[in-house]
Amino acid sequence: MGTPNWGKLYQQGRCKAIGVPWSEEELHAIFHLGIPVEYVRSGILSEKDYKDAKTQDEKEGTPPERMTREQLETRAEELGIEITPQTPDAALLQTITIAEKKKASKSKKKAEKPKEKPRVTKPKTKDEPKK
Repeated sequence: MGTPNWGKLYQQGRCKAIGVPWSEEELHAIFHLGIPVEYVRSGILSEKDYKDAKTQDEKEGTPPERMTREQLETRAEELGIEITPQTPDAALLQTITIAEKKKASKSKKKAEKPKEKPRVTKPKTKDEPKK
């Protein structure tokens, strides 16, 4: 038997990360409690934590690390990131996370930039001498 295709196993939710199998506790959360792998990968292992995370996601939006492949693809498109069907989920997640941090940083800088006061100049009259 050869080396497992970790990328494929990851995409199918059959491992925690490339080269990292699920622990017993994580397997219990997935198969007995029915918690989606995207949530288990982010450390959510109980029904209470899962319900709390879902409530938070509904209020604030789902963070990229808890998105499904389809959600990640949609988010990448919104951010203008070009991907292929062969793009691994981990690479897609990393790219989206970096793009969102850059976008947040730009909008924060824009918000912090002080507004310049408009210059008020006195209109010249015909009687004023030229300097």
